[in-house]
Amino acid sequence: KTVKEYLEKNYSEETAADGVKLACRALLEVVEAGGKNIEVAVLRAGKELQLLSDDEVEVIVKGIEEEKENEEKAKKKPDSS
Repeated sequence: KTVKEYLEKNYSEETAADGVKLACRALLEVVEAGGKNIEVAVLRAGKELQLLSDDEVEVIVKGIEEEKENEEKAKKKPDSS
């Protein structure tokens, strides 16, 4: 799976609100070893290019991994209706 394919499949107005997180999610789909192999630069209109530190990327990656775990747990829970 390529980053482009991931973005085409998962992009929506909701996910676009946090573009950095969406980009990290896409990169995590194609790289190994989590945030250790990811470098993220953010360019916003009227601002200078900001290169995120390894610690900042790691915080984002941990958040994404926690969300994935919670989604998996929710899928595995039997419906209590």
